[in-house]
Amino acid sequence: MARAVQLDFSSIGPDPHSPGGGRRSKKGRSGSPWFLRTLLLALGAGGAWYLGRAREEVRAAGFQLIETDRSRLDGGRTWRDGRWEAELSAHLAAMAPFEADSTGAREALRAWLSELSFLAEVGEAEVLWPDGLRIAVRFRSPVAAVSCSGGYRLVASDGTLLSGLWTAPPAIGERYLPVIGPLGPDFDRSIPGDKLREIHHQDALDVALSMWEHLGSEEFNLLGRIAIDASRGRSGSDREPGVRLLLEGGRRVWFGRSPATNEPGSVPIHLKWAGLSRAMQLLDEAEHGAEEQSDWSLLDLRWDVPDLYGLEEANELLSSEVGPEQSVGLDR
Repeated sequence: MARAVQLDFSSIGPDPHSPGGGRRSKKGRSGSPWFLRTLLLALGAGGAWYLGRAREEVRAAGFQLIETDRSRLDGGRTWRDGRWEAELSAHLAAMAPFEADSTGAREALRAWLSELSFLAEVGEAEVLWPDGLRIAVRFRSPVAAVSCSGGYRLVASDGTLLSGLWTAPPAIGERYLPVIGPLGPDFDRSIPGDKLREIHHQDALDVALSMWEHLGSEEFNLLGRIAIDASRGRSGSDREPGVRLLLEGGRRVWFGRSPATNEPGSVPIHLKWAGLSRAMQLLDEAEHGAEEQSDWSLLDLRWDVPDLYGLEEANELLSSEVGPEQSVGLDR
């Protein structure tokens, strides 16, 4: 007779770049990177997988064959797409049963799980007699989105495209994921597990990561939906706006050079986000009855003291600009 053994997938920890994972909070601006949790504490961050029959069935059956066609996900505090559980269950069910004490089979299981786009790390399987196996895993957390055929796909902090399409960029808590673009006609052939390869996509991702690092929940809430066009992010200068941000209401932000360039003379990244935060506060004040001059259409963050432009001045400056909303996809 065969014996079904419980297989328990615990969590290594959250993505250090995930919202709330290793990102600095608004107050205190301090945070701890993820670390390898002990087996008993692992449920706190990423979740635990249990495969096979219940313990009573295991003890009654008298054999040691892992059957991967039944599973459930327990616990976890990090954000996950609800469809990933079904995808993980189906992926596991496609793997043939194996002997629990087979080192080769356990390594094959580890490699099999590593194929999933939303798993950033899969640890070694540990035998827990008589209950089964336990494997530490780390889920990827989305930090941005890209527009593609059929909707939007989420992007992890390392540029990995995650499975599952969305009709609009989702919010993680109160924070909308920024949209990266433009992508080009070949991007629709990308599949989950592929990575952002173009330099300007990686530059846009760096901008998105710096958002998570420097903006708190209240600031994200004021910012709303945002698109990032870094196609000219490496050539920012006094004549070239560099990275362009598109905000709701048709407002634009000239961000300057990509954070990845780290060239001397650039305004420090934290000051740029502070300038944008202050400009968004002015808009909020305008909406609540403050002076009309609080409104603006273009914000230039390339200088130590950011420049704000009203609608007429902005239209004149933007007359030669390519509309980011057409190339990035915020208006889908």
